[in-house]
Order: sequence, then structure tokens, then C-alpha cells
Amino acid sequence: MPQITEIDVAILGAGTAGLNALRQVKEAGKSFVLIERGDLGTMCARVGCIPSKAVLHASDLLRACREADGSASAAQLAERANALWQRARATRNESVKGMVDETRELAGDGLIQGDAHIVGPGDIQVGERLFRARAVVIATGSAPVVPPAWQALGDGVLNTDSLFDLPVLPQSIGLIGLGAIGLEMGVALSRLGVRVTGADQSNVVGGIKDPLIAQAARQHFERDLPMWLDEPVDVKRSPSGAFEISSGEDGKRRVEVECVLVAMGRRSTLATLGLEKAGIELDAHGHAPVDPHTMRVGESNFYLAGDVDATRPLQHEAADEGSMAGWNAARHGSDDRWQRRVPLSIAFTNPDIGAIGCPFDTLPAGTLVAEGGAKGNARSAITGERDNVVRLYVAPVTGKLLGAALLAGAGEHLAHLLAWAVQRGETVEQLLQLPFYHPTVEEIVQSALRDAVSKLHRPRGLDLAPAGADR
Repeated sequence: MPQITEIDVAILGAGTAGLNALRQVKEAGKSFVLIERGDLGTMCARVGCIPSKAVLHASDLLRACREADGSASAAQLAERANALWQRARATRNESVKGMVDETRELAGDGLIQGDAHIVGPGDIQVGERLFRARAVVIATGSAPVVPPAWQALGDGVLNTDSLFDLPVLPQSIGLIGLGAIGLEMGVALSRLGVRVTGADQSNVVGGIKDPLIAQAARQHFERDLPMWLDEPVDVKRSPSGAFEISSGEDGKRRVEVECVLVAMGRRSTLATLGLEKAGIELDAHGHAPVDPHTMRVGESNFYLAGDVDATRPLQHEAADEGSMAGWNAARHGSDDRWQRRVPLSIAFTNPDIGAIGCPFDTLPAGTLVAEGGAKGNARSAITGERDNVVRLYVAPVTGKLLGAALLAGAGEHLAHLLAWAVQRGETVEQLLQLPFYHPTVEEIVQSALRDAVSKLHRPRGLDLAPAGADR
């Protein structure tokens, strides 16, 4: 019989969510173990935010180099592309090392590396060791989805985790899945000189909900790579040993590629842990009934955090959920509730895609939709970004900003400004009273705000607050 170690909190998973939970548990002075089954370093640092954005930055550098030096040969550009790829991988490795060091320092002797299995309401077994915890935080993350038949095709079938292990760039790649991450990587690899063919059964790229933004994004990024959308996709080995990507019921579109990147999303690891042994049943989708304001699972002593929950699979949301779960696990039974931040997602595709606040497909009836675009925006003309567009969703009675969607250069910054405005409950009139410098891309937001005011059918005065008004 294994030796039992009693602790206050067991944290499963040493990613962003798990580390933020650990900080709260340590701050509360509780005993703990932090159990990680895989490599240390967080998904964000190892295979997520950091390497993907480093590769996107590399692709922007090469595109600028190509535009500045039109005399560079294909061989010279390929050499520069691989040098930039290596630089991006080095950035990833440096980030991973920093997170590994931080994890070891934060967890100390409480770090346990091994495969955790739930064997009771608070009992966690790791090899021959059994930990009995007053509360458990599950932050084991997710794993890439790859159909088994495709995985069986052998080396050359990559997922969004293994992509960054490639020592050099392939000459061609088939990209299956054009959601936000797939689109980011497809655009980046194409701009690095890889021949990319993208395919998806959806007719929308980037997971965009707003139909006008979706159409604008598709038209723009089809300049970077061909996209086979809205039809079934298949992958096979060709007689030459390469991979054959086909699309359509009769496979009417085919291409041979050196390797395949499957970016069909990620699946929660929750079903692999044995929660049923703690009396917790998962639904048909493998999800547990978690309160998003406490992160507690029902009335149990289990808490979820990060994309193991799959509700808001983003790094900043994982950090918040980890903090909430850790706080409440350390005070199990208190169920302190926390207000969630306004939803914010960004694809760093340059032009960036942003979704802020209430999504288009869940807007209340009667919501006003206002728009500002590149036409008449001096900064967009200067930079040649003629596809820039911002859409605002406005409450028809109060004029309050409910959400927004955009496709724009420097869109990551516009998305943050709009998210702050939504969370603060600002109205379009209040936002128009704020300063807008010229010439900036922010003036597109100003144009959209003016469009919103005109659709509210209110008397139009100056875009200034009366003197002496409260600020």
C-alpha cells in the first residue's frame, strides 16, 4: 500500500493556470504539491503564444526585406528565412528555460514530475506515491486534435505542438484547419517562403463571427495562401512518399506537399484523469460542471483552470482562472466569486483580427452595428493597409459599446482599447470625447463612433465635453 502524504492543495499541471494557482496557494500559506506529467515550461512558452508570435515576427521581417531588396535571389531569401526561423526557435527556447527556472523556484520541493491519476475525492496517485488533498486544482491543459488515420501516416504529419521542432523550414506544407492558430501559422509560413495550401471544412477563417470581417479576412489572406474552404478534406501518402492533400467530395482539388500541419483545435485532457473515481461525471463533450466565477466543480473539492475547461482557451484567461481556482482551493468552502474580464481574442496575422466583448452571433436583438474603414484614413493610405475595418456593436437606447470586431494593421492595440471601453461601460458619445491623434489607425475607431452616433439619431454637437463637465 502506498504511503499517504496529506496536503492542503494538489495542483495538477504546471502551465500558466497551474502556476497562477500555486502563487495563490503559497500566498495563503497552505501546503501543496505541483504535479506535472510532461515537460516543464508552460504551453504558452513551449508551443503557444511565444513561438507562434516569434515566427510571425520573423515572417514580417522577411517580407520587409523582400520588399526593400527586390534583387535577392530565391536561394538568398530561403537562407534568410531559415536564419529567421532559427532565431524564432531560439526565442522559444530562451522563453522555455526562463519558465522552467521560474517553475522550479516557485514550487521548490513541492514539484512532482509524473503521471497523476485521481483515485478518490481528494486522492491523487503518482507512481507509488499517494497524495491526499483537502482541495485539488486541475490545470492539465489540452492536447492537439489529429485524426488517428492521419497520425498513422508517419513522420511529416505535424501538429501545432511539434511544428516548432522542425530544424529547417519545409519547401511546402498542407495546412488542415484555418482557425485562429492555423491561419496565423499559415500566413507566417507563407511569408517565410513556404508553399502553403490551406484547407478547412468551414467556410470561415480565423473563427470569425462577424460576417463582414470574415469576408474581408478571407479576401485579404487568400493573397498569402490558397484556401480550400467549405468542403471535406483528406490526407494520404502519395506513391512518391510525399503527402497528398485533397478537397471536395470527389477530391477535385489535389496537391502534393512535403509535410502536413494539422491545426484542427485542441481537446481537453480532463477525460484522462479519472474524475469519475471522485464522483464527478463528465458530459457528452467531456466537460465538467464548473462555476466560471469560482472555478469550483459543482459541490466537490475540485477546481478547474485553463484550457482543460475549454471555455476560454487563452493565456490571459488561464492566468485568471488559475488565480481564482488557487484562491478558492486554498480557502476551500469559501466560494469567493470573481468578475470575469470582457472577452478579448486576437489573431496576430498582420493585419490582425480582433474580437471584443459580445460576439456578433449572440448580440441582443436591435443592436446597432457601426463601421469605420481604411477609406479616408490617412494612416492606412500611408502604410498601404487598405483592408482595415472596424465594426462596433452598440446598445440602441443607451449608446453603450457592447463589443467590436476588426481586421486592421496594429489591430492588437485597437482591440485592447475597445476591450477597456467595453469593460468600463463607455458610451459612443463618451468615447468620441477622447483624443484621437492624426494620422493614426485609431481614427478608424473615431469614424466608427461617429457612424454609431448618426445611427442613434441623436442631435449632433461637437465631439467635446462641455467645459466644467466631470471627468
